[in-house]
Amino acid sequence: MAIKTRGGKYKCGYCGIEYAKDQEADTCKQSHKLIYIALTAEDLNRLHNFIYFKSEDLLTDSLLKQIKKAVRSAAISQ
Repeated sequence: MAIKTRGGKYKCGYCGIEYAKDQEADTCKQSHKLIYIALTAEDLNRLHNFIYFKSEDLLTDSLLKQIKKAVRSAAISQ
């Protein structure tokens, strides 16, 4: 769903490019081929910290399971 700006335009919810019409912004968002991953707040925080600190201890089984599930899903949909 497009995000309406204060200036009356609509922006893509992913890249932030502004468009005159909401349909254009929605089309832009769909073109990014986004994948949504269900993560707990704790797992998201662990993933964020792993990116910065590179400590594999942060990668729990539940986090890895959800990421693998999303990768498989993305591979199937291509």
